[in-house]
Amino acid sequence: MTEEPRFKFGKNWQNFLESISDEQLRNASSALSNLLDAESLEDESFLDAGCGSGIVSLAARQLGAERIHSFDYDKDSVEATRTLHSSSTSADDWTVEQGSLTDADYLSKLGRFDTVYSWGVIHHTGAMWQVAESLPSLINPGGRLVVAIYNDQGTLSSLWRIIKKVYVKSPSPVQLAIAGVYFLLASTARTAKNLITLHSFRRTRSRGMSGWHDAVDWVGGYPFEVASRKQVTDFFESKGFTTEKVLSVGSRQGCNQFVFRAQSSPMAEVQSKQ
Repeated sequence: MTEEPRFKFGKNWQNFLESISDEQLRNASSALSNLLDAESLEDESFLDAGCGSGIVSLAARQLGAERIHSFDYDKDSVEATRTLHSSSTSADDWTVEQGSLTDADYLSKLGRFDTVYSWGVIHHTGAMWQVAESLPSLINPGGRLVVAIYNDQGTLSSLWRIIKKVYVKSPSPVQLAIAGVYFLLASTARTAKNLITLHSFRRTRSRGMSGWHDAVDWVGGYPFEVASRKQVTDFFESKGFTTEKVLSVGSRQGCNQFVFRAQSSPMAEVQSKQ
């Protein structure tokens, strides 16, 4: 059986780190703080499950997280994160390694964390709901789960799945052309919106990323799965979580972002499943 093609996220993020700025690092820290409604992660443990560039792990360190564990399936993403790890002046108790969210044995050895962060990751595993089932076991009682999952747009999502699959199977020049066309179209649409609303032309990347690297990440992101806002909240609430925050994209393209809170005691979690 031929393995499905996969986008090389790590190559993209290594390129991104070559031009990363202090402003982008500040944006990432601010975005994490705002998403969690927390000015500090002092005395907390943080799991970055699918760490990508590593910028969020570094943000967690800057917010004072006591223990950080970062892992990714993609070896180049691991190396990108190690680059930020080595540049940190306070890298103690910050572990970076290769691992997969679809590897139950690996996950069973991680232990539990106060915050489990998996932004834009599980929909690229090829086994989204299987991975979702495994996430509760990684969270301390009363801890947070942060996930961001592509919004289900029906037929449009099916079309994007085809485009993304074509992208990952294509040679580099074709990939560059696809990403370039998408970037130009998205930039033109954004500029038109700014003109109509009189907003600033400068686009601030809320999570510290750049527009071009986000564009490449979007068109290349395969495997590709989607879910509606209701599907995600219903699933995790059925596991005993409370929904604390949802940042919805409505009917548009992109990720719905969720912050869930685990039951405050293991006994409550067991009872919720009975």
